[in-house]
Amino acid sequence: MTPRLASPPLRSRSVLAVAVAGHAIEWYEFAIYGIVAAYIAAAIFPTDDLTVSLFATWTAYAVAFAFRPLGGIVIAHVADRAGRGRALFLSVLLMSVATTLMAIVPGWEMTGLLAPVAFSALRALQGFAVGGEMSSAVCFTLERTPEAERPKAASMLAAGTFAASLAGSVVASLLIATITDEQMASWGWRALFASAAPLGLIALALRARAIEPVSERTGTASPVRAVLRDHRRAVARFAGVVASYNIALSCAFGGYLNEMLLVGFSRGDAVRVNTATYAVLVIAILAFCRLSARVGRRTTLMIGLVAIAVGFVALMVAVRTGTLLGAMLGGAVMAVPIGIIATPVYLALVDTFPREVRATAGGLGFNIAAAIGSVVPALALGLRALLGTEHGLGLILACALAVSLLIVRRATVGEPEHA
Repeated sequence: MTPRLASPPLRSRSVLAVAVAGHAIEWYEFAIYGIVAAYIAAAIFPTDDLTVSLFATWTAYAVAFAFRPLGGIVIAHVADRAGRGRALFLSVLLMSVATTLMAIVPGWEMTGLLAPVAFSALRALQGFAVGGEMSSAVCFTLERTPEAERPKAASMLAAGTFAASLAGSVVASLLIATITDEQMASWGWRALFASAAPLGLIALALRARAIEPVSERTGTASPVRAVLRDHRRAVARFAGVVASYNIALSCAFGGYLNEMLLVGFSRGDAVRVNTATYAVLVIAILAFCRLSARVGRRTTLMIGLVAIAVGFVALMVAVRTGTLLGAMLGGAVMAVPIGIIATPVYLALVDTFPREVRATAGGLGFNIAAAIGSVVPALALGLRALLGTEHGLGLILACALAVSLLIVRRATVGEPEHA
């Protein structure tokens, strides 16, 4: 165990800018992928059945999350050994390359099976890169923030990520409204992925400034070994709580978008609902950022988890009204409780683990949960195709919420333990 090391003298605004920069690419692309899933399905995974094509598209989406734990271990190891700044630069470099190349992958008509293979491989590279992003960015930001200001900083980081998703959704909405559906299917969806390239250049420039001097390495010989030896239970508890956060996000966006398409909403209306939901989520995160400081993080998590269950019921009722206003209200009701738990989830990563292994332990737990959440849209579609049930999302979310509530009630998760 080594003594605490001094952090680079960056101003608070600069710290947030460095952290949000890479997050922006991740969640900008996340929003785009969900919005253009139907176009990707037609171009890369074409079949005669929309459900099957969407299933293949969301399976490729899940591939990235399957590689997140591996990337989290490797890049978070860099964060704990060589400094948060080096890990952040590496993750955004790999993310930028993968996202940009996704814009030029040839379609099925040109290369056949090579198209989904290449697309999935790029998703895997992107997932590997993203694996170390969240924990490194959270550690970088909150370790440089006084305890009393951490809830605000955590909420700004979380809100910033979804603001990037909102931006991606707005850009996609404008493009869909501007060009024809045929043009969107031909090149429009590719242009959206290519639009992430400038964000990548900005993020690289910002993060190059945050690379710590060699003298500021932590000196921890093997963070992974230390985590597996001493923090297995804490990682499992953290993952169990964060799973509901990730699954709820998948239900509110990817899963909800699929439901809207399958009940007859147009692609344009589905995109508009996603855009409105992202906007409400950003507002909710900022509005409830101080709640955990007032009532406690455990209480906040329990309130949010119960509210997510209520919000999901409203979501499913709303989508079956068949009206655009009803669908938007459903998305808003689901977004608010997710916004309630976002800040304590980010704070829990820092509070649950000691600094020397924090990026590795927090990244492992969060990425396991994210990998589980990523398969939700595909799994729900699979249950619909195989069993004919329309309640796949609800069953998956109910199981996750039950596990998370049990952990929050019986274990210390999210309360400050480490500085």
